[in-house]
Amino acid sequence: MLVLLEGNIAAGKTTFGEKLVAGGTVDFVPEPVARWQSGFAANLLDRFYTDTARWAFTLQICAFVTRVQALDARPDPQRVTLFERSVYCDRHVFAKNLHEHGLMDDTEWALYCNFWDFMADTIPKPDAIIYLRTPADVCFQRLHERGRAEERGITLAYLQQLEEHHDAWLLTPGVAEKPVLVLDGTGQWNAADIHQQLVQVVPQVRER
Repeated sequence: MLVLLEGNIAAGKTTFGEKLVAGGTVDFVPEPVARWQSGFAANLLDRFYTDTARWAFTLQICAFVTRVQALDARPDPQRVTLFERSVYCDRHVFAKNLHEHGLMDDTEWALYCNFWDFMADTIPKPDAIIYLRTPADVCFQRLHERGRAEERGITLAYLQQLEEHHDAWLLTPGVAEKPVLVLDGTGQWNAADIHQQLVQVVPQVRER
């Protein structure tokens, strides 16, 4: 069973996933950031933030490929597995935002969408989506507290753009691919609380 964990940069997704794993019934697969940093002969994440217009398309293709590889590497597809972000988030939020702000041109966007449409049909579909909704200003504060070098130039305005796209995708009825469980990213969630909430959108979780 596949559950997606979505949310803004520094929304608290990794901490949230680790807490849920502590309950013992869910596997958690973090976003493949380490591979973007060192798996392709250069730090693509750093290149993206340093020269976004040059590297936006490249990083989006890299993100798609590494996310699909992580899906294929699931140790036990029968267990409930929580994935931090997804190819759907890339399409609805990150790539879309890059195109809207001129950082992916029309040709790159058209190629990305064709690639995405073709490849998305070949990957496992999610059973549910958790949207950890954390206000952009809180994310901005957390981002600076964690101090990831590549993110030092991220602005509050950029996080607000991403928040708008997340909301348009996950809060608008009928847009998201699967049922969405919206949780307050500023709350102090424990494994039991999360499990209880998750059962509301994925009743099968109760049986596992």
